[in-house]
Amino acid sequence: MKTGFWLLLGIALAIVFTQSIHILRYVKYLIFPALLAINIMQKRPVFRLYNVNKKFIIFTLLWLGACLVSLVIGVILNEQGDINYVRYIKEFYFTNTALFSTLLLFNISSTTSIKKGVNYFIVFSFIYIFIISYKSILALASYESSIFYFVTPPTENFLSSIYGAAFIMYLHENNKKLALLSFVSAIIGAKRIIIVAVLVTGVLFFVLKPFKKLILANKWTVSLMALFVNFAIAIAFYLVAQGAFDEIVFQLTGIPPNWLFSGRVAMYKDVFDYVGSIPWLPRGLGFIGTILEDKHIHSNVFFIHMHSDVLKYIIEFGVIMFALIFTFMYRMALQNYASFMIMIYFNIFMLTDNPSILYEFYIFYFIILMLMLRSDAPKNIPKVLPSQGLRQ
Repeated sequence: MKTGFWLLLGIALAIVFTQSIHILRYVKYLIFPALLAINIMQKRPVFRLYNVNKKFIIFTLLWLGACLVSLVIGVILNEQGDINYVRYIKEFYFTNTALFSTLLLFNISSTTSIKKGVNYFIVFSFIYIFIISYKSILALASYESSIFYFVTPPTENFLSSIYGAAFIMYLHENNKKLALLSFVSAIIGAKRIIIVAVLVTGVLFFVLKPFKKLILANKWTVSLMALFVNFAIAIAFYLVAQGAFDEIVFQLTGIPPNWLFSGRVAMYKDVFDYVGSIPWLPRGLGFIGTILEDKHIHSNVFFIHMHSDVLKYIIEFGVIMFALIFTFMYRMALQNYASFMIMIYFNIFMLTDNPSILYEFYIFYFIILMLMLRSDAPKNIPKVLPSQGLRQ
């Protein structure tokens, strides 16, 4: 077996089998130093990282720069001590090491061996999570029907987000068996935004396919359109937080907006009551977590995540810097149709959830994205099983 296969399988095992053991939950954060050490031992020069994928490394450096700039400007603007340096370091490490781990993995491994590792991970993690683990499929049959269980179903797990990205990849490769397995796994994972993202992206994959050439021929236009849509949604969230749609939502559903959106409206309101409006300049990574923690530290309801990474990074990076990074992220993904669709899936996930705190998702998302960015396979890729790998 090639190095990449064993490395990726090791990463997968570290993530899956240590997740339910509290003392081992932090093993996954050693992935980056481990990959860095392997690169050094194999004498892989750092400058070779640029050959992995030029636009990906540019995006990685842009993200790194944005994190640093947000700290500097945030310190200047936040006179009330809103920068929590411990939280900043954590978020800085999570997001940046996921990007650099992807580069380091591809620097020492072939696309074929990494792809084979992903195939095995999808199959074996399905077996472990839904048959061996306590969150089994059978739990659904015995669970009572209630709105509370809809909010937090018994089978909800962190892997569903990875399965969703894998589903799009296998759709592109016409690998029906693993596409179906990934789809079923994502749905059973019972995370509502993932179900929505998988269904919407799956439909868009086929609806937009006839316009693939047109989309890829207008990369910057499509990227700017995506930015505009996300800003429009962010403004809508701001208006929701101000109560602009309370009466309409209640009349249509009979449910208060905050209840309908699982407490997100209250979180958005807390943040916007503090910052006033959507800021143009950055407030620093960890800013939102800090103000939410300070507000609720003495209450029975305790949360530190805004449950919208779109809003989080617009506020923490500011409108200008977010626009630069987000537009380039879409431009990078528009190297081909498959990576573009995976970016749409990620974008939907970001709207009402916080993938940035899911370290395992970030790593696998960027690995899958990189596999698609490096893919120059023909339209009809041969169907493969995990034992066969991907023929290039």
